[in-house]
Amino acid sequence: MWQLQSCGVMNQIPEQDTLLTQNKIEVVGVEKDLINDFFYKDDLFKIPIQQPNKKLLGVFPLSLNIWSFYNRKKVTRFSQFMKTKIGAQPVIFDSTQVKKSEIRFSNYYSNIGYFDNKIQTKVETRNRKTTVNYNIYPNKPYKYRTIIYDTASPLMRHVIQDKTNRLIEINDVFNVDLLIQERQRITNLINEAGYYTFNKEFIEFDLDTFKENNEIDLYVKIQKETDTNDFKRYLVDSIFVVVSKNETENEQLDVKRIQNVVFFQNKNEKLYNERFLYNFFELKKDSFYSRTNNIRTIQRLTDLNNFKIINSNFSFNANKPNSINALYSLIPYRKQFFSTGVSAYNSSLGLIGSNINFNYNNKNLTKSADRFSLSLTTGLEFNFTLRSDASTDRSIISRSDIALVSNYSIDKLMVPFYVNKNKLIVYRTNISGRYAFEKRLAFYDLHNLALNFGYEWSKNPKIRHFYNPFSISYIFLPQNSLKPEFIDILNRNPYLKASFSDALILGSNYQFVFINNSINKKHVFQFKFNAEMAGNMPFLTNELLNLNKDESIKFNNVPISQFAKMQTELIYAYKINKPTSIHTRFKFGYAKAFGNSSFLPYIKQFFLGGPYSLRAFRLRSVGPGSVNISGVNISDQTGDIFIETNAEYRFNIIKMFKGALFIDAGNVWIADNKFNTWPSEAIFKMDKFYKDFYIGGGAGLRFDFDYFAIRLDLGFPIRVPYGDEDKKWVIKDARPFNNDWIRENLVFNIAVGYPF
Repeated sequence: MWQLQSCGVMNQIPEQDTLLTQNKIEVVGVEKDLINDFFYKDDLFKIPIQQPNKKLLGVFPLSLNIWSFYNRKKVTRFSQFMKTKIGAQPVIFDSTQVKKSEIRFSNYYSNIGYFDNKIQTKVETRNRKTTVNYNIYPNKPYKYRTIIYDTASPLMRHVIQDKTNRLIEINDVFNVDLLIQERQRITNLINEAGYYTFNKEFIEFDLDTFKENNEIDLYVKIQKETDTNDFKRYLVDSIFVVVSKNETENEQLDVKRIQNVVFFQNKNEKLYNERFLYNFFELKKDSFYSRTNNIRTIQRLTDLNNFKIINSNFSFNANKPNSINALYSLIPYRKQFFSTGVSAYNSSLGLIGSNINFNYNNKNLTKSADRFSLSLTTGLEFNFTLRSDASTDRSIISRSDIALVSNYSIDKLMVPFYVNKNKLIVYRTNISGRYAFEKRLAFYDLHNLALNFGYEWSKNPKIRHFYNPFSISYIFLPQNSLKPEFIDILNRNPYLKASFSDALILGSNYQFVFINNSINKKHVFQFKFNAEMAGNMPFLTNELLNLNKDESIKFNNVPISQFAKMQTELIYAYKINKPTSIHTRFKFGYAKAFGNSSFLPYIKQFFLGGPYSLRAFRLRSVGPGSVNISGVNISDQTGDIFIETNAEYRFNIIKMFKGALFIDAGNVWIADNKFNTWPSEAIFKMDKFYKDFYIGGGAGLRFDFDYFAIRLDLGFPIRVPYGDEDKKWVIKDARPFNNDWIRENLVFNIAVGYPF
């Protein structure tokens, strides 16, 4: 196919021209490292001035063939759109660009310390297709022998005192980018000391190279200081803050001063409480200008998530020597808005599910950046299965859900004691409520009412803490909603019966979030930790007051659940280049009931499967352990322990169309078998848990519109942990063109947003 399509392209290229099809780059004399070599060479492939047409998965030039196809068609608006916007015209080889590419290669290696590099180039043309071979000889890099700072300059004293964050050290290989960053670091330190107008152009680096041993002496100097404004320290006088809906809007402004901060707002419509905003400005009157305090102010205002534009400028105060005024311009987002979302999936049981959510958000409810949100989510699961071992319920709708969630967040810490907020960039009090109703038409109705009160705070933009000292949840299962078939299932499984009962959860929970984006944003690392405790206070109160010794603690005849639960999640992403990246995730959770409870409430148990988990298996259809529950009428498969791992390779197709290849693995287990109702295969065992993994893979298509993405994933099972050993690897019996195999195994998911 490629050859036929390629001929069509070549017929549309002038006879005297050739098509550039590949740049081959070989780094000679460097020890091979398969993984690192694969990644870092991407930077080298960006260097040649002339690049061949992009290829899908590095093999097929899709955009080129689209151009070729529509270039032969009659000119219409559609054909022109496909040819120019989706397709890409052929890259004709230009020999004059080769020398320029050699110079860029040489400069690249010189900038990372390989001053004695050599570049050799060979051009090969066959069948009017050209490949350019670049052989690079980096040779030995140059390293710093000494680094000398000019101590004669008073400004340099601030730099010498701060040694912890230096970016260059003795014996480091020379690197221009690090030198530029070090120059900026020195500038920041000097600015921090009050030298507002000092800039990096005043810093000089002198290099002495010694070719015999490939060493460098580096001299860091500041230009000769003068009595100009650039070498003076400045005090902050006044801060002016303009809050406006539009930069160009002509408004009658109202002026209000709070100490040294002067606020300007629309006289007819004040958007924010000035006293509230005053707390976010870190620069103080008659203190030296501090770059850190200015950045901290912008960071704190940004974290309010209320302003789409935040600008800061400084000007000299004409009435006071060595004084500056600050001007902050704040343009808010729209105060309130509505949004909707949708997700869908299908399953190997023939069930098709979809969810629709409606959201209302108000970012500034009482003019103090307090946020209120209300969301309504509804879902239906349709039973279109024709399998004999599936549910006996033949109604069109097998399941329906509805959830109403409200959240209120205010930028205050509502605590009965003093908290020093000076070191915090974020501090909020959050109140949330939730009501959820789930109806399994052939089985039961379930109501869940929850209320949370807690705090969010952060000292570092990379770290967030969430703590809810008060969390209450009430689970209500109306007995008259239980269908005879479901009652029979519960009677056969005491563990499941105990889980599906009324419960009251009184406790607290904590979440820790760490997100680290590297400077070049190639590496992204996220870590989340959740811990939850419930029932301890009622249990201790009962023990101290000796209220109930012989029976479980209840409130209004509803048992109070007592348990501990924890969950961790690690996400690592590596950006290979702009269009391609690798994303991985590992999740682990453990929960245990104790004291007043012998079981976990149903809503607190772990489950896997679905669009955001193991995508080759439907929601709640995984586990426990290696027990085979296929064919059971109710397949809400949950457990006390879970492990999940995911890996996804993401790449560009054309424009907003992205692709992905993924593999997911994991399972849930029962921690112990108190009711003796589960076979031993359902219990977590350290020596065999990895043998119990469900494994699924697949491919996906994403329509990425930057501000949101629609995701379509097609998953298929690779391995299941049950059955005969030769049957566990179900992928061996795959028949992708067989309708029965497709119906039994393929799972199609539609969702909004990426899975992780």
